[in-house]
Amino acid sequence: MGHTSSMQIQHGNVTSILQEEIPHLTIPFVDDVPIKGPPTRYELPDGTFETIPKNPGIPRFV
Repeated sequence: MGHTSSMQIQHGNVTSILQEEIPHLTIPFVDDVPIKGPPTRYELPDGTFETIPKNPGIPRFV
C-alpha cells in the first residue's frame, strides 16, 4: 500500500472507531483528528512558557 490512499485509510479508521457516535455526537472528517502533543510545554523557571522567537505571543510546544 502506498501513500496515495493514506487519507482514505485514515478516514476509514476514524469512522470505524467512532461508528457508534455517528451522527449523534460526531461526524468525523480527516481535519478533525486530534494529535496528542509532547508531555512538556517548555516551562521556564519563573512559571511562564518559552515562546516562538519571531512571535512572542505563541508558546513553544514542540
